[in-house]
Amino acid sequence: KSRHATNGSHTIVNDSDTYGSIKFQGSNGTSFDSAAEVKAEVDGTPGASTDMPGRLVLLTTPNASATLTERMRIDNAGNVVLGGIAASALFSGGTPLLQIHSTGTSFGFARHVASASGATMYLAHSRHATVGSHTIVNDADVLGAINFLGSNGTSYDLAAQIQASVDGTPGASNDMPGRLVFSTCADASVTLTERLRISSTGFCSITGSMGRGAP
Repeated sequence: KSRHATNGSHTIVNDSDTYGSIKFQGSNGTSFDSAAEVKAEVDGTPGASTDMPGRLVLLTTPNASATLTERMRIDNAGNVVLGGIAASALFSGGTPLLQIHSTGTSFGFARHVASASGATMYLAHSRHATVGSHTIVNDADVLGAINFLGSNGTSYDLAAQIQASVDGTPGASNDMPGRLVFSTCADASVTLTERLRISSTGFCSITGSMGRGAP
């Protein structure tokens, strides 16, 4: 894709220009209608030399419709977004690598296996800056967290969190002490406050006072 009108000549492309696309169509009996499309677009401001940001957009056509609808995009930073909008810092802590936006109520994992084990979700942390490499974590490092947020009308605010952290000094051969911390935000506050902690030894500590709904 070049914006120059002469074959073999160059004019720089703009943000959101389409590099090219693959379209899939089916006959409706009299003509071809679009069913799906894979499209490559400019995803940022191109510059000199090798600066050419790009994204991939996948679209499908709903039943009883002739309009292609975006379902997934992979942007220039590698963010994957499902639901037809651009990746954005909608959540506390920045822009998640994977975002799902939908009018649906849930998403699920199902495992089909002839054993007693079920579906599993893993959250992990290595202190090495290279993907796939390992450097041992430190005491109090966060291993993962599940955050719960609600819309304030313009963005999402954090309401509660379940966080797993290292609870001691890790060592060789499967020595990874951990603790769970449950936190909530008080009314008129945007700051998480720890309410319950389960240590690596199984000790439970509860903090805070009784609030809404308490007998």
